[in-house]
Amino acid sequence: MNYRTIGVAVSALLLTTSAMSTYAVDANSVLSGLFSFNTGGTTSGTGVAYDATARLSPQVIAGGISPSKIDLADTEFDIVAIIRPGILPLGTVSFRSSTGTFSLAMQAAGVLPNGDEIYKSTFTFSRGAFGTTTMATTWGDSSGQYNVQAVDSGQQRTHRFPELIVGNYPEQTASTSSPSTVSYNSTKRFAPQVVMAGYSPALLDIADEHFDVIAIVRDGVLPISQVSVSQNQGGGFSALMQEAGHLDNGDKVYTMTYTFPRGSLGSNTTISTVWGDEPGQFKIQAVDEGQQHTHAFPDIEFGNYPEI
Repeated sequence: MNYRTIGVAVSALLLTTSAMSTYAVDANSVLSGLFSFNTGGTTSGTGVAYDATARLSPQVIAGGISPSKIDLADTEFDIVAIIRPGILPLGTVSFRSSTGTFSLAMQAAGVLPNGDEIYKSTFTFSRGAFGTTTMATTWGDSSGQYNVQAVDSGQQRTHRFPELIVGNYPEQTASTSSPSTVSYNSTKRFAPQVVMAGYSPALLDIADEHFDVIAIVRDGVLPISQVSVSQNQGGGFSALMQEAGHLDNGDKVYTMTYTFPRGSLGSNTTISTVWGDEPGQFKIQAVDEGQQHTHAFPDIEFGNYPEI
């Protein structure tokens, strides 16, 4: 069963939705042109260390599913996202079908030390409804795919994951809240899980020369050995990510910095097809110390994955 078939199943279990149309540039043709990267250093202790640049608009800098390995006996998982406010506080956050009419409200679930906010929505389903399968390309703007949209309190400025947008986005001061405890489904499996991934900032200014690729990764029965970001067949890009802190629920932050020549990504570009299993798209893979258990974002896996 492929991701489009599963998308229909999710829509049937939830309902279905219309989203804004957008000009999209192929991820392979743009991102494969980024010519260097910096994996940075390791940061320990509670907190996060990645690019926290704010813009006028809110930015959904990461999205995912927790747990991302779902057991046959499970009846729910959390849709989760990390959102950076713009110059106004956040108004609404929603999980939306990209081509239908479905929209599911998400609720605040904590504030990180850098002011980025966690949002979640719990999706419930009948035990065994998905069988044994893998959803490989959930995020995007095509039929059967989904996005997370954030709207500011003025109801004027928006951004949605997984879009990486280049334009006139000068740096601003975010309207942040005080840190608070993170609360979303933190179920562990034998294998590690990449529960969220994205880029920060997600709105790039035409003068920018870098952004951070970020991932939120959960240990399995063994500690994590390595986390890497790579391009699927036909791309050839691969780089290790470095630990950059952790959330107060124990999930770890990994990051890698892309650098590129100023102006090389254009001046009015939207990339919405970054994550997936198709040629030229990207994945983030976590491997445990035993080199036996792995998980790759954006895969959502349904099967025999008991809780540990």
